[in-house]
Amino acid sequence: MAKQTLMWLDLETTGLLPFRPGPGCKILEVGAIINEKQYQSVIHQEHLDGAHAKGYIDDFVKKMHTKNGLWEECKTATKTIKDVEKELITFIKENNPEGKVLLAGNTVHFDKKFLEYYCSDELIDLFDYRVLDVSTLKKIYSLYFNVESPVKKEAHRAIADILESQEEFEFYMGLIKSGIK
Repeated sequence: MAKQTLMWLDLETTGLLPFRPGPGCKILEVGAIINEKQYQSVIHQEHLDGAHAKGYIDDFVKKMHTKNGLWEECKTATKTIKDVEKELITFIKENNPEGKVLLAGNTVHFDKKFLEYYCSDELIDLFDYRVLDVSTLKKIYSLYFNVESPVKKEAHRAIADILESQEEFEFYMGLIKSGIK
């Protein structure tokens, strides 16, 4: 089996459902790492406070992203989701010219779902249909082997969360390689 390139991915969003009735949840930040090369961008969202006031963004999300500075960064950012999509396509093609990337991260299907909703097939076609989900390893070791996962810092910023996911993945790979049960 040929080795496949991993693209570690994390999105920060205004909520859990991009396709909810009315204005759906939005992508605030995209982060990706391929072969130690990083891509990160904040997306302009000018109506965040109004959306929060109308109930499209819950208090938990607003507090979290106000605390970490992302809320204000989105108001002054200049890139649209389409700008970020084009940059991400270029980033993938430059760092993986051979084929599709395998998305990796914690609950990475969530991030993929947002990209599928907001981005074109040109981007989505660069992804393998499979994903490497670190949270699945976490659940297996927690439920079946009573192993506690590493404590997370929960920065809720894309690159910081990816780096944490990579560390967590290495923790579980160490368990697998050592045969711990």
